[in-house]
Amino acid sequence: MLHSFPNETFYKNTLNENIINKANDFIETIADKFNHRTWDCDIKTSYNLTENILNFPELHSLKMNVLGHIDNFMRMRNNKFFNGFIDNSWVNIYEKNFYQEPHVHTSAIHRFICGVLYLSHNNSPIVFRSQFKPLSDYQIVPQFSEIILFNDDLPHSVCKNENDGRRISLAFNFRLCEEHFERK
Repeated sequence: MLHSFPNETFYKNTLNENIINKANDFIETIADKFNHRTWDCDIKTSYNLTENILNFPELHSLKMNVLGHIDNFMRMRNNKFFNGFIDNSWVNIYEKNFYQEPHVHTSAIHRFICGVLYLSHNNSPIVFRSQFKPLSDYQIVPQFSEIILFNDDLPHSVCKNENDGRRISLAFNFRLCEEHFERK
């Protein structure tokens, strides 16, 4: 389902819950190996293990489910499919009081469709900031098994996790391989 706020469009839908539960089981077995990182925030991430966690064989079904949603998003938004692939993917774990600073996923070389899927219940909000209308934020409190897709230049952040439980999400960048991609 496509959603809009001032001059921005994003996609939100639900992934297969059985696949999410299996992914959660696997991630629980490796989560103690994640590094605690401090950029301008506190977070635990899988980036120290791999730059593309969706390539783990245990997450193959999840990857296929995600690719189906990327295909759907591209067709709904652009009426055509752009060739591409999941360039990188990682799990983020937010303990109590952890958050993510405002950022984008842009590259000087490639264009991406960015995505986040939610592996936990009681998630703190993700906040999107319009590039075209200052001080116009759009906040989503994601639910378990939801996926959100958006353009790489859409600023976003994660509010502080005020829950006692961990907030677990899996983020990724789908690299667009169409030569003449234009923003809409």
